[in-house]
Amino acid sequence: RGIITSASVYDDVPIEFKLNNGKYIAWPQNSPAKYRGLTNVTDAIKYSVNTVAIKVLEDIGVDESFDFLYNKLNMRSLIAGITVDDDAIITDKGLASLALGQQNYGVTVREITGAYSIFANDGIYNSMRSYYKVTDSQGNILLSCERSENRVISSAAADIMTLMLENVVSS
Repeated sequence: RGIITSASVYDDVPIEFKLNNGKYIAWPQNSPAKYRGLTNVTDAIKYSVNTVAIKVLEDIGVDESFDFLYNKLNMRSLIAGITVDDDAIITDKGLASLALGQQNYGVTVREITGAYSIFANDGIYNSMRSYYKVTDSQGNILLSCERSENRVISSAAADIMTLMLENVVSS
């Protein structure tokens, strides 16, 4: 959507301070627990900077991000909102769940693999499948699973993201 580039700069500082056991703690915390100040997106990915991840999500939008993951990348383990036994509502439409990976029940390996594959596949999402086809001994097709594919990001965005992810392991 042209909102954020690899060179976009965010201030790596805590977003808020929360009271915990009588003490204020910074949220989110980075690991290691240090803050770098002005940080571009490339370095934020390289160092897994939680504060920048939150700020990027806020700029993109929680609802838009959830919709992209759920509908474009078929991450159906994410929870839009359900009521549990004690009438509490749980949802994965939140900063911690979407920016930091703190979903209520997590996502499957299959979902996360399909999601990350868009970077190596020029921005095209291919539906995940366990088999292509099943045939009998005469070669007759008993079951088939056709692949569907959709462009979910531009090939340029996929290339840039791939370079940023490669930078994580090469440096």
